[in-house]
Amino acid sequence: EHYGVVSFRHVRSQARVLLVDRRSPKAFLEDTVRLRMNAAIVPGGKGQSCTEACSARMQTCDASQMYFANDCTMLSKHFGCEGGCAHQVGKELPVYVPDAWQPTHRQCLVTFISPMDCQAKHGSTARLCACVPTR
Repeated sequence: EHYGVVSFRHVRSQARVLLVDRRSPKAFLEDTVRLRMNAAIVPGGKGQSCTEACSARMQTCDASQMYFANDCTMLSKHFGCEGGCAHQVGKELPVYVPDAWQPTHRQCLVTFISPMDCQAKHGSTARLCACVPTR
């Protein structure tokens, strides 16, 4: 197994390059780029922001930890993703789409380019959030 690490050499310089998946359970990276031990990945309700979902648990949304929720496998664990998983663009991602009127009904949606935002929400989706204890 690769444990979230890929190693190769740069063609011209022959420098060793390591790509490390920060979601790996191995502690290859500093805490600032890994899922915090006290972070909980929590599904929000339809139309609810992550700020609201975490607050309901007496916790705080951590946008830096949201990248770990932005994963099809993680979304499937919480929502099922019966329609599959797809890429979208938007501040309210990652989400599940329970609204039957949406063309992405029953799909989980992730983003590769949009920044994570705890306050964003959409009336037709349920977010997957990263909550940490309130300080």
